[in-house]
Amino acid sequence: MPRICKYFEAFRYVCWKSFGLEEKASGTLFLIQLHIEISKELYRQASLASKMRIIFKLAHCGTSSVTLQTSMKDANSGLLMANSFRSLVHVNLKTKRSEPLSYEFKQSLTEILNGCEMQMPPKLIHRNLDKKASYRCTIVVKNVEMDMNYHTTNIVYFEYALECAARAAAAGHYTRIKGDICDYCVKMASLGHTGESSDGDELVVMTCEDPSNPLLLYFSVAKEDRDISFAMLEFYDPHIESNL
Repeated sequence: MPRICKYFEAFRYVCWKSFGLEEKASGTLFLIQLHIEISKELYRQASLASKMRIIFKLAHCGTSSVTLQTSMKDANSGLLMANSFRSLVHVNLKTKRSEPLSYEFKQSLTEILNGCEMQMPPKLIHRNLDKKASYRCTIVVKNVEMDMNYHTTNIVYFEYALECAARAAAAGHYTRIKGDICDYCVKMASLGHTGESSDGDELVVMTCEDPSNPLLLYFSVAKEDRDISFAMLEFYDPHIESNL
C-alpha cells in the first residue's frame, strides 16, 4: 500500500513539473489529507507484466487548498485498481500560514484538467484514541525519510501505522487481526496531518480497532505528547476473500 501511494505521488510530481505548476505556486503545498482505496483486482492481477493506465483529475479547488484525484486502471480491461485523493494546502514558508492560491495557478490547473468530472474526496474521521486501551510503540524518524522541506515524508506515516499494526497483531492486541499483518490486504487507508516531525524525533504511535468493525484500525502519531498525525486502515477479510 505505501508503494502504491509513492507511485501516485511520483506521478503527481512529474506532472506538476511538466505542467509548470511548481513555479506558479508562490508558496509551498503541504499535504493535509491522503485517502486511497485499493481494489481486490490489484492484489489478484497486478504484476510486472501488467499494463496500467494512470488518470489524473482535479477533484476540488478552493481558496487556499486543492484536492487531486489519481486513479490506476488496467489498460486492457479498464478495471479500477486503485483510487487516491490528495488534499494540499498552500502555505507561505515565511509566515508558516496558509494563503490563497494565485489566480494564475488556479487558472492553469483548471485549464490543464478541463473536462474532468469533479468529485469531492471522502471525509477523514479523526477518532480520539483511548490511550489506556490502545497499543503503543516508539519509532525514531530516520534522515532517509525526510522530504525537500526536511520534514518526514507524508507517506512514511502509513509505514509507521503498519509497523505499529504489525507489532500489535503479533502481541495479540486485536480481536480479529492476528499473527502476521502481511496476511491482510489493505482495502482503504486515510491519513491526516496536524503537525510535522524531522530526523531524530521520537514518535509514539498508538492503535486500536473499531468496536463494530475489527478489520478497521485507527492510529495516532504523537511527538512530545502532541498528536501530529492520525490514520485509518481497513483490511479485506482473508477468510472471505481467500484468493487475495
